Amino acid sequence: MRAPDPDQTLLQKRLETYQALLDLRERDVDKLYAESEAFLVLLDFLLSAGRIEAAREAILERLQ
Repeated sequence: MRAPDPDQTLLQKRLETYQALLDLRERDVDKLYAESEAFLVLLDFLLSAGRIEAAREAILERLQ
């Protein structure tokens, strides 16, 4: 039985690391998208209720 090629092992570990990083980034993007959608729903609610100042404060807080 042959010993595994060290270069192949290193390449496999790197590929696994890159895949893990891509998965993490995808979850972060999904979370960011969900938070943005929730914020838009909040703004829509505040504005339709005539709470313009509250909407303005929410936007200013989000920009900080």
